[in-house]
Amino acid sequence: FRFEGAGVFGGLFGAGCRAVEGASTLRVRAEWNQSGRRAISRRRTIAANPPHLFSIFYVSPGSILKNILVDDCSQKTLFPTFARECYTWKMKILLLEDDELLAESLAEYLEMDGDEVERVAGGEAVFDATFREKYDLYILDINVPDLNGFDVLEALNEAGDDTPAIYISALTDIASIARGFEIGAVDYLKKPFDPEELRLRIRRIFREREKEGTVEYGAIRFDPVSGRVEGVDEAPFYLGEVQRRLFALLLQRRGGLVSSEELMEALEHPSPNALRVTMAKLKKRLGIAITNVRGRGYILETV
Repeated sequence: FRFEGAGVFGGLFGAGCRAVEGASTLRVRAEWNQSGRRAISRRRTIAANPPHLFSIFYVSPGSILKNILVDDCSQKTLFPTFARECYTWKMKILLLEDDELLAESLAEYLEMDGDEVERVAGGEAVFDATFREKYDLYILDINVPDLNGFDVLEALNEAGDDTPAIYISALTDIASIARGFEIGAVDYLKKPFDPEELRLRIRRIFREREKEGTVEYGAIRFDPVSGRVEGVDEAPFYLGEVQRRLFALLLQRRGGLVSSEELMEALEHPSPNALRVTMAKLKKRLGIAITNVRGRGYILETV
């Protein structure tokens, strides 16, 4: 499993989990940024007996924790001493906000969790962005240039885009709020608001989605948390940690381009060659259609 981003802090972190069936050892490591440089703790290989593992890391004060990674782990818990809650998914977010200062502040705050935020200032620019990329979440202001946020979401829905959307708006009347939910927004946040409230609402939405269980892709049923795969062989099996993270990321953006740089973050020893080899193995193992867009990234084709 992989926990993304925990904010600026220093202190002890503990990671605990239950080993997947058949695992004899667990490999644990932590990654963080300190003074603009990335640091990786020494990898630890620990016997998976008893099945509950608990490992402690010390992260230097003033660091930004990025990841705690454990291979061959099916259930997990995290025990931070000084940190915000951490999450499994790294999201790609499109933010529609014409107030440049607010947009910049929100983007920086959300990116502390390891998410990627793209900002646009006008309604028409949303369509350009969604044509190029596939996003996990839309955060939409309503009173923006070109096309208002209501019309933007209506148009996206009519095009078959079911990406969850949150409205952030100074329109606080009941009629506007009701219209936002009728169009299909999953939440509506009134301005002014604390960025932490937005973050908490985002995480609630995706926590609920993760609880829905496995993800289906053609005949494949995949648990993005444990890496369990059904529908490929006669018996279920578990992907290794690297392949699990890569497949989960491709599924998040199925039909859309995932950059090579983002995919390489899942590798233990990142390089273009290593990514190419790993993607080829994943493609063969699962029998899935992955297209390499030379020099840019990979696309998991829709089925």
